[in-house]
Amino acid sequence: MPDSILEKLAVIDVETTGLSPRHHEVIEVGCVVFEQVRQGGAVTDIKMIEEWECKLKPERIESADPMALKINGYKESDWHGCSLQPEGLEEFSKKITHLEPGPNGSQPINSLIIVGHNVYYDLQMLASSYERCGVNHQANKRIIDTYSFARAVLRADKSQRNFSLHALCERFDITNARAHSALADSRATFELYKKLLAFR
Repeated sequence: MPDSILEKLAVIDVETTGLSPRHHEVIEVGCVVFEQVRQGGAVTDIKMIEEWECKLKPERIESADPMALKINGYKESDWHGCSLQPEGLEEFSKKITHLEPGPNGSQPINSLIIVGHNVYYDLQMLASSYERCGVNHQANKRIIDTYSFARAVLRADKSQRNFSLHALCERFDITNARAHSALADSRATFELYKKLLAFR
């Protein structure tokens, strides 16, 4: 029997004031942290550890794209008393960091695997926000994009032309009652990830 490997992962999602990492801000973050056992290349067990979400106070709401705010349901009253950008991002960084010793006892590396739908956009927005707020986040080196994963798994199904999170949730009968909120989308993506692993 091949050796089993225990991996720590986090499904993430961010909501923003627009699409530009330079001009827009992250205003909500969410994640589902879990562990999986990999044996012989196959995932044999998944255990959810924690769910977490945080609203971040926008600093430049006047620069926001009104369509983005409409999509994610931004209302100033809902963000009253929320975390400031540096504090919220620092806490999020801790949630998606799992340090392990580097090779031969070298500098520790962040071994946590990030999962997300079109996740490279989320990571780009986060990287810009970390830099702007002075948050020292050690980048996650291993990434799983469920958009790309789904396209690979369903490549033989010519009827599946839409690979949005909404379309894939419909296909796999995943409920996402609060779409375009960070934790709800993280939960839905977590369920999608498990469906794709099991798909034959």
